[in-house]
Amino acid sequence: TLFRSPSQAAHGTVKPDVLCYGNGCNGQDPIGEGCSADAQIRESITLSDGSTLQVMGSPACGALWARLIYGYFGDEFWICAYNGYPSPGASCGPPKATAYDQESPPGGGNGPDIWHTDMVSGVAHASTYEQACWQGPDGPQCTAIWQSN
Repeated sequence: TLFRSPSQAAHGTVKPDVLCYGNGCNGQDPIGEGCSADAQIRESITLSDGSTLQVMGSPACGALWARLIYGYFGDEFWICAYNGYPSPGASCGPPKATAYDQESPPGGGNGPDIWHTDMVSGVAHASTYEQACWQGPDGPQCTAIWQSN
């Protein structure tokens, strides 16, 4: 069943393969819900171990997730959503989403290991901010804070 809000149906903003939108995507898999098809990199950071952490966003789904490239099985990383800009020194954690799935290499093929978290709503509200963090050996490392509007 395709999830469409009245405004989405009127504006034709949902692709046929998108199965959720906004809060309906919370906790869902971005690939399984079709949200990775129009994914955009919102923020990116190279981590101390050489891997790359990204905040990914899907306009069609109104949702965001974290993606870790060249990560390792068992790495802890997550995405946080803030209602209002976080105060200086605010921590994105403890992890709100550490459940991740491997995107590639498919079938054990060659290429980087790419992992992702489940999604959080990224519907554009002036007070919604997101960031992704990774638990490194010396503490968390995080992307810049991104405002979803």
